[in-house]
Amino acid sequence: MKKEKAIINTISGVELLKESFIEYSIEVNEKRAFNFLLSGLKPSYAHILWSMYVNNRLFNRAYTKSAKVDGEVMNYNPHGQNYGTMVRLSQPFVHHVPFIDGHGSFGSVVGGPDPASSRYTEMRMSEFAQDVLFYNTKLLDMGLNYLEEDPEPILNTWVALLPLLYMSNSAGMGYTMSNAWSSGNLYEFKEQLENYLKTGKVDCSKLYPDFPTGGIIINKSEMKELYETGKGTIKLRGNYVIEDNLIRVTSLPYQVYPADFMESLKKFVTSNEHYITDIANRCDKNGINIEIECQDGMAEYTIEQLCRKTNFQVNISNERKAIGAKGRPEIITMLEYMKTFVESNLNLVIKEAELNLENINARLEIVDGLISALDMIDTIISCIKKSKSIDASKKKIIELGFTENQAQAIVSMRLGRLANLEQIKLKDEKKELEQSKEFNQSLIDDKNARTEYFLNRFNALVDKYGWNRRTEVIDLDTSEIIKETKTKIAKPRVKKEFMVVLTENNCLKKIDISKFKKTQEDEKTIKVKQGEKVVLVAKSGQMYKVVSNKIDKCLPTAAGMNISSLGIDDEIINIYANDKISGKEECNFENVFFITARGLGKKSNIQKSLGASKSTGVTIMGLKKDDDLVVGVKLVNDTDSIKVTTNMREIILHAKNYKISGRGASGANVCKLKKNEEILSVESIVY
Repeated sequence: MKKEKAIINTISGVELLKESFIEYSIEVNEKRAFNFLLSGLKPSYAHILWSMYVNNRLFNRAYTKSAKVDGEVMNYNPHGQNYGTMVRLSQPFVHHVPFIDGHGSFGSVVGGPDPASSRYTEMRMSEFAQDVLFYNTKLLDMGLNYLEEDPEPILNTWVALLPLLYMSNSAGMGYTMSNAWSSGNLYEFKEQLENYLKTGKVDCSKLYPDFPTGGIIINKSEMKELYETGKGTIKLRGNYVIEDNLIRVTSLPYQVYPADFMESLKKFVTSNEHYITDIANRCDKNGINIEIECQDGMAEYTIEQLCRKTNFQVNISNERKAIGAKGRPEIITMLEYMKTFVESNLNLVIKEAELNLENINARLEIVDGLISALDMIDTIISCIKKSKSIDASKKKIIELGFTENQAQAIVSMRLGRLANLEQIKLKDEKKELEQSKEFNQSLIDDKNARTEYFLNRFNALVDKYGWNRRTEVIDLDTSEIIKETKTKIAKPRVKKEFMVVLTENNCLKKIDISKFKKTQEDEKTIKVKQGEKVVLVAKSGQMYKVVSNKIDKCLPTAAGMNISSLGIDDEIINIYANDKISGKEECNFENVFFITARGLGKKSNIQKSLGASKSTGVTIMGLKKDDDLVVGVKLVNDTDSIKVTTNMREIILHAKNYKISGRGASGANVCKLKKNEEILSVESIVY
């Protein structure tokens, strides 16, 4: 008998990959990358806030360690750690009104967005999030979390009482599509909401983005198209004031921080022709303050240069997608958004009224039963006394015409309810319930009443959480400004270079490069630009920073100026150009090596040591004994060595064998000196 071959359905690897990738792409787009239209929340935002709600991390509760909150969120969000997202929800320079109330270091507009570790910070839900999203959780449509264990809201049906999608800055990258929303002003939305309810239209020419960090939008006329189509680009620059030849930057574009701007400014200055003479970062806890000094008449032109060639101006693209009723991402125009917001909130009012009516009717049933029971209390008491059990009592009371719920309330009634005052209270309660029933029924039946209720609640929240516009909006033709200003351009002022010399007599002098010629072997020399700072290293382990302009310009044969005339009472053993060691110019060395007369040695990072010096002096090597002195300071890489020459021998120290030490550390014993042995010189051996 011939065996029949089993029929096996096969699928190619390509088809399987295609099918799996499509499923994964849909999962990413619909459950990770895009905001929901009704709530304005991304799935991760919703999971975080819901977790905080069910775990009682509420505004009126104590703060909880962020690490603990992060762990709790994992029950609802399976996509790894959530601390970064939680931090963004707490930052007032990311969202106008934060969703999370953070306690601790959560970044700043000056210092940057990076927070302290989650074990050091605490958080709880903000009052804003509670008011707007958790107004009545009984109205939420519920499903199960990804573990299918605990209930959570069905995210595409969750309605927010304020237009969170319009208010928030949010972006996401899915497969084959992206999403980006820039925040708008809540008061302006309110104005257009009233207009929509009257006319069914939205005047998009009166809506503009408004960023928490301020700034200036320079393409005002293009914003109408952004709100009408859901697509567009915002040209945003920072705020500034011009004081004569000084540009004072007072704000930066959204999500551009001082460190970012200073880095782009550094690249601009080193790679472009410019008219900037000095830059000072004076940002502090009071806010952004960056000073840029320019040549005469060049401030306006410099602003335009910065806008074109640094991140002082950025282009923010908006492609306003959200997951709506169809369950997939789609472009949302302002008219569509307004329509959805109003309809969802009006439907929410109906849903709320229906729930209220259910509760009112249930209570009315009980109150009516109690009032009727009191009117025939003798009969009720007789029934109860003659019954053998509570169930039997309830049965007899039901036979008198009461419902089962009323019978239960009657047998549970305390004797104190028999008092006349209690009877009056029940009648007053019935009256209030009937009025409330009538009001809630009107919300269901009457659209005007429903709209009025919605508006009153909306306006109360706007009054509580609204803010004055922070971002200026103008139309600016930058090409015209550049054209007009270019006629005023002068030749850039080149900073003159000098040689600074430290003589063997502890004197300093500044010599024109064209006239300089080294005459003494013991002299230390460096090349500096006018206005550049010079770092002086002293035997005492102190370092000083002096502006080159304060050093006397001398002829090569002059003795120079004594260090004491600069307010420094110390013996200097070496000098360095600060711009080079602080990273402003190329430096071929990473570390600095110190040697003391007692044979102590220490390796430190150049920028953290030499770059930290001040005119008043900074300790860069803590000496263990008063009679110990620094005798050698050399710049080295780990591939280099140090040759220490004593009156008895030569000692070779390899830089790679020594760990980096902090600025004030005293170092380790690297040269075990013999009796009567003295260090004569310290030299670097560069490979």
